[in-house]
Amino acid sequence: MKDDLKKITTELENFEFPLWDKLPNIDLYMDQVITFLDRELTPLKVNSDDKLLTTSMINNYVKGSLLPAPSHKKYNSEHLSKLFIISSIKQILSISNIEELLNSQTKDKKELYELFTTVHKSLLNKETEKLTDALQNIQEDSDEELINSVKLYIVHLAVHAEIQKIIADKLINIINEKHTTELNEQEKLLKEEKIKNKESKKKQQKDETN
Repeated sequence: MKDDLKKITTELENFEFPLWDKLPNIDLYMDQVITFLDRELTPLKVNSDDKLLTTSMINNYVKGSLLPAPSHKKYNSEHLSKLFIISSIKQILSISNIEELLNSQTKDKKELYELFTTVHKSLLNKETEKLTDALQNIQEDSDEELINSVKLYIVHLAVHAEIQKIIADKLINIINEKHTTELNEQEKLLKEEKIKNKESKKKQQKDETN
């Protein structure tokens, strides 16, 4: 069992998203996109037959404005980079929250992707180091003792992930509320402007009549 645990650590240690300049330099059709991302994301799968992306998912991302529409049914580097980001964080954030984050970014597509991949690799390295340390500290001889120790570590990981997800959701909620407030203020100003224009027009008509 320890060999299986070490295998997980090694896979994650060696994983990183492809650099922007290493993304395909030709536009891809849907089936090529799925094949490419499925191959690149294999180390992040829990089970080897997991489907991290499907045709319907990508179509829904386009409909939901997470992705720009493909050109002549082909997808470019921007599509691929956003699909990498979406595939990674959709386990934690809702699709609507991801859409809010991606569409509110002022960074260009290359800069956003490079920032994401840098952060992802840095945090992945920290977590795999913690996992390595945890495995090294497990001294139990029997499989039963080893399994119990791993279960305790899983609880630690789950609670840690839950707390971080709660914080992320609360922060996004603050951003959404601020955005909603700003929209309401804009609508209020527009209504006030319409009323002023209407009253001004009535006054002008009245003056012309007199």
